[in-house]
Amino acid sequence: MRESMGKESRHNLEESCLENQGQKSPKRIPWNWLLGVSLAALGGLAALALGSGWFSSGESSLAPHLKAEQWRVPIQGFQDGKARHFHHKLADGTTVRFFLLRASDGTLRAALDACEVCWPQGKGYVQDGNQMVCRNCGRRFASDNIGLYRGGCNPHPLPFRLEGNELSIRLQELQEGARYFRLAGGQGA
Repeated sequence: MRESMGKESRHNLEESCLENQGQKSPKRIPWNWLLGVSLAALGGLAALALGSGWFSSGESSLAPHLKAEQWRVPIQGFQDGKARHFHHKLADGTTVRFFLLRASDGTLRAALDACEVCWPQGKGYVQDGNQMVCRNCGRRFASDNIGLYRGGCNPHPLPFRLEGNELSIRLQELQEGARYFRLAGGQGA
């Protein structure tokens, strides 16, 4: 008898049996409604993640500009202690990468995103709390020491000057640091 009943009749029979036992039938949530809510939640989470910089490339949103053969950036954006990565493309096509940060001691620090040991891999550094970490070998460097030491896997120091509310780096310094970003054949990545 049960085999001859349609799907709707079976559902009604199950519902009436549950009601006779004093229980309510569990409400079924349509799958398309669940799918819609799930997709909306994922979209909201993705928007939040992108807006918060969870998936950022590490490139800075500060607005640097060139003025009189100097690369300049406003310093007010460095109050949070986070490293900001920048790049500058030289006339020969080499892209020189560097980062700036305010160290835990309150001073501004600048370094090329390369070192004398690991530069051929082109991986640079990533910030982990109060340290910069080589993406190639994993060595860690306290933010207070960035720009003070050269050689080995230390981020190569990048000289700069503070001029009013701007940090300025001479383009000549970037040109001299280009050797860490030139691959075989002379062109940078």
